[in-house]
Amino acid sequence: MKIAYIQSIGGASGDMLLGAMVDAGLSLELLRSELGKMPVGGYRVDAAQETRCEVRGTHLKVRLEEPTRHSPAALLGAVKDSSLDSSVKERAAGVLRSLWRAEARVHGAPEEDLELEELGSVDTLVDVVGFCIALQELQVDGLYAAPLVLGEASPPRRPGGYSNPAPATLELIAGSGAPVVADSAVHSGAGELTTPTGAALITSLAEFLRPALSVQRVGVGLGTKDPAGFPNALRVWLGETDEVPPPYEGKPDIIQPASVVLLETNLDDAPGLVLGYAQEQLFAMGALDVWHTPVQMKKNRPGAVLSVLVPPHMEQAAVQLILQETPTLGIRSRLVDRYVAERHSVEIETEFGPVSVKVKWLEGAAVSGAPEPDDCRRIAIETGLSFQEVYQRVSETAGATPWLKDLGYARIDHHRPLRTGSPEVVLGKGKTPDQVAGILSALCGRGHPVLVTKTGRDTYDSVRELVPEAEFHELRAIVVPRRATARKGRDDDVTAGTDERTGAGEERGRKRAT
Repeated sequence: MKIAYIQSIGGASGDMLLGAMVDAGLSLELLRSELGKMPVGGYRVDAAQETRCEVRGTHLKVRLEEPTRHSPAALLGAVKDSSLDSSVKERAAGVLRSLWRAEARVHGAPEEDLELEELGSVDTLVDVVGFCIALQELQVDGLYAAPLVLGEASPPRRPGGYSNPAPATLELIAGSGAPVVADSAVHSGAGELTTPTGAALITSLAEFLRPALSVQRVGVGLGTKDPAGFPNALRVWLGETDEVPPPYEGKPDIIQPASVVLLETNLDDAPGLVLGYAQEQLFAMGALDVWHTPVQMKKNRPGAVLSVLVPPHMEQAAVQLILQETPTLGIRSRLVDRYVAERHSVEIETEFGPVSVKVKWLEGAAVSGAPEPDDCRRIAIETGLSFQEVYQRVSETAGATPWLKDLGYARIDHHRPLRTGSPEVVLGKGKTPDQVAGILSALCGRGHPVLVTKTGRDTYDSVRELVPEAEFHELRAIVVPRRATARKGRDDDVTAGTDERTGAGEERGRKRAT
């Protein structure tokens, strides 16, 4: 299994991540060509070998002809309307949505009302889509990351200025439970080291652990800063590993990413305001979880046990914060194992509009979906309904949504057409006729429009037994099952644009669904 490991030496940004992939072997010309499949222009991607504090690497720069700002919908539309591979589009759209969701929470505004500044420029789009292209072209099966380096925490130095970390960066870190490196004197005065775009890419696509791997290549991406005490650089290790099994091999999707430290202290003289503030600060520094348990202490005094879960490297910083912010005189510490089920945040359509849902998978199947409380809170305020009613109705919609099915040789994502608005495209090359037939049977059972590319008559014969409405197009070798749930008279505009280098895959075929 080929994996990539991101080591944030002196920060993480979109251009540093993409620069590291170019440094590791991604062709700059190929990158430019793939990015050209998006309907946007007015920019140029350049890369040069430079040094930061004696560390040599690639400094990638997206040069804009003129600064422009775009809405989230416009940038997402550029991804959706491109002829990029569907997996690249899906990854990139997910990263962009997580970025804008964080911005919306920070500003307390709906995503569609956001007025983006730097994050609304084309270079943000290029960084995100470019990195997703790099993962595909370098054939990366799994992405992992070290704790993020944020730099010295600082408030805005002037009215309207920026703090470090940026509020959106902190929102992304808090929402994902990403580990961070504690402040260090060496970073003093360096300012922002991890940007919202860098945080969105890593927290959306990577797991925070480092499997044992046989390193084959190392790429170094450089930032624009050049401080004296440390390199503003990021490393990406590319290699092979046998330690991490590919997903959906019939095994429970439970992993043990790392041991964590459980800190506990008993408090009988801490007001609720003190506990609340301490909890807020612990989450801000990167604690995985913080909670209070009521207890009856000696001399019949009611109290609370403050419990904190942190990565091992954050133990001392968390202890220092607890000692500083609470009246405790002592803290217990022990190493515990933590098992985590696979989960993904997806957006579903509900009677109230789009709502984010966190879906849990076990053994290749979705077992539950929990609505995002912030979305339900927003809807409750807008509609005047109770939070409980909104949460219940969204939960019912989520529970009725078919998510994913594991066939053993393929994972069927029933939610992708809803997320992307595009038909499912299946590459027939390399699959047996029975496998293609099984995939189409599962997809068409839900009414999804499907294209099968690079296939033949023998595959079509197998498909017809399970999907009688399938058609075979001799010239393009595409099986096009009709959409059983389509309304009469509806036109489906279908694009088969994945892995079709000859240009035929970028043609549009119009089909009348009956």
